[in-house]
This record gives sequence, structure tokens and C-alpha cells, in this order.
Amino acid sequence: MALVCTAATNCTRPAFNPDPNNQPRNLNVSGGGAVSVDMVDPNFKFPRVLRGTLGYDRDLIWGIRGTVEALYSKVQEDIYYTNVNRTQTGTSPLDGRPTYSLVSTQIFDATFLTNTTKGHEFTQTLQFVRPFTHGLTMTASYAHQDAKSAFEGTSSRAISNWRFEHTKGDIFTPTVANSVFLQKHRINAAITYDLPTGPVTHTFGLYWNAQSGRPYSLLFGTDINKDQYATNDLLYVPGGADKMILCPSQTPASTVPTAAAPCGTGRTALDASIFSNFVSSAGVNPNQARVLNKYESFEPWSREVDLHYSLALPVRTVRAQIDADILNLLHMLNKDWGNVYFISNQNTSPVTYLGNDPSGKPVYREASTTLNADGTRNFGSLTPGKQFQVADLRSRWQARLGLRLSF
Repeated sequence: MALVCTAATNCTRPAFNPDPNNQPRNLNVSGGGAVSVDMVDPNFKFPRVLRGTLGYDRDLIWGIRGTVEALYSKVQEDIYYTNVNRTQTGTSPLDGRPTYSLVSTQIFDATFLTNTTKGHEFTQTLQFVRPFTHGLTMTASYAHQDAKSAFEGTSSRAISNWRFEHTKGDIFTPTVANSVFLQKHRINAAITYDLPTGPVTHTFGLYWNAQSGRPYSLLFGTDINKDQYATNDLLYVPGGADKMILCPSQTPASTVPTAAAPCGTGRTALDASIFSNFVSSAGVNPNQARVLNKYESFEPWSREVDLHYSLALPVRTVRAQIDADILNLLHMLNKDWGNVYFISNQNTSPVTYLGNDPSGKPVYREASTTLNADGTRNFGSLTPGKQFQVADLRSRWQARLGLRLSF
């Protein structure tokens, strides 16, 4: 059976033939848009790691028990996406990173899923426990982690995994840097006290946690490497305020910098030390000219105190336990305490790149600038700390009351 519907028969339905080896041709239809395809390496392997742990316990002086533990993981196979419809055609005048164009204009994205063996994780933990007489116990611990990865794979689609992978320029070679899941430092302390009063037992607990923030990347809001996406290009630090020009966000994005007006006609350049102060606050040396690594900076530390009380009492043949907890006690005491700060998607794009002025200095444009009435800058996206938001739910104090019956 065959159904053929062509322009010659003035039919509005598309041509059709169920025979895959005899498809209609010369359909006289207008050209469609570029398509995108996803491909998988025929030798693709599911992710796997080699992992080992080593721990040691020892009784120390004054009744303290110490524990040291190490956990090491090495990537054996992990996912890695590339886009085979990109080819290098030049270099950026900004910092020399590769620039790309499409291999075929008939295809826009051609993602290719394969493997990488790069990446590792090493965690060390130290803990001390001191039990006292009469039910008092004190615990303190510290954990340090070093986690490196070549590809994060945090998105649900192939193209999203590729386009949101932060790059220094080379989009075909896996680059090992901090993992998006890195938890560099964590400190815990706890005090618990069991107070029996006849058949009733009271338990009091105070728990303190302090941990470093998640890593985040500083990106351009511009497609520096011309891979068709302005969401993945890592920031270039020119190496000092005297080696760049900074313009307010009111400067049109289409501005071509000139010697007389690098920010465009009628626009005054900002003090470039604003940029230096911002990257310095993000833990980056502003006087070292380089393209930053992905997830090089860190969100602020967070600190939390939790309070616990439980009452255990027998009721005939049933033992009842009433629990009461206050989570994030610090925020309950003061709304400015116990806050957790974060950056959405663990990246921020504080500037865009307009080009180089005639002397070769890069001209950056602040992503957002608020000016005073006299035209001077008040604040903007390069204001230190402005990249952070308060995590509303994690920063709230919460109370919990529970009842447990044991038969």
C-alpha cells in the first residue's frame, strides 16, 4: 500500500509512503529551520567510581575518644557531552580563547554523549567524643573535602547539560575543576544531657553546625567564544583596574568603544576599581590576568544552632516519648542571624564584554547599574555581596513537636 500526496495533486497533506526505502522526493516544499539532534557514543558506559575508605579509632587522654576517617573516590567512567556541530574558526580578541562557528547550518546543535575518566573526591573527617558521668556527652568534628570533576551533568536534557557547562574556551576537552557539589569545610559540635528522674528520663541537646558555602562561577553575560550561547563563558580578569575600562549598564550593548568615548557618546566610564573590588571579594586576585576556573568562588559560610528536648516516660505497658525541637535557634533570637545565602544556579554574570578600545584595553559593561541623580554610581551588579540571595526556607526558624509510642 502506498499513499502519495504531492503539490501536483493540490493536496494539503504531506507526502507519505510506508516503505522506508522508497520515500517521496521533490516535494516542492519550502526549507525548514535548522534541526538539533542528540547522539550517544556506541561505546558509552554507565557512570562508575572506584571508592575506598579508611578509619581509625583510639582512646585519648581525659576520656576522649578520637576517630579519623578518609574517603577517596576516583572516577572510572562519567558522562561527558560535547557538541559536534561546532568547529574552531578563530580566537577571541579579549583573551585568546578559541571561538567557534557551526559546522553545518542545516543543524544547530548536535550533542554527543560519551565518557570521561577525569575527576576525584577526597574527604577527611576528624571527630572527638567525650562522655562524662551523669549522662553528659560532648562531641566535636571537622570534615574537609576536595572534589574535582570534569562534567557535572546536573540538567535533564542533553543540550542543557552541554550549554550550561562553564568553559574557559575549549569546548571539546574536559577540564577538571571544583565540583558543583563540593562541600569544602564543615564543623559540628553537640552537647547532650540525659537526666533520669525516677521512671522519667529528660534529654537535652544543643547542636551547632557551621559549613562553607557552595562553589559558584563568575561568568560573562556575553557569548565570548561564539558557541551560540551566552550562559557558559567564564570571566576573564584583565589583571588590574588600569588594564580595563568599565561602563555602566546604561551603555547600549551595541556600543563600539572608541578612544574618545569607550562607553559611547555621552556616557562616562566608571572607576574600574569597582570591578577589582568585586572579584577580590569573591576570592579572586584582581591583579592576575587570567580566565577564571569554574566554581572557583564560594558562597558565604552558614551557621545554625538547633535545640532538642525529649521526655520519656512509661505509661502502663507503653513507653511514650515526647520530642520538642527548635531548628535554627539563632534566627529565632535575631532575624539577622542564621541566614543562609546562595546564588541561583551557582553562577553570576556581573558584566558583559563590549570589545577592546583602540589601545587594546577590554571594555566591560556592568550588567546592572543604579545611578544617583547627579549621574554617579550608587550600586550595581558589581557591588560585593549583591550576587547573593537569602534562602528563605533554610533561613527560617522552625519548631517541631512529636509523640512516639513504643509497645
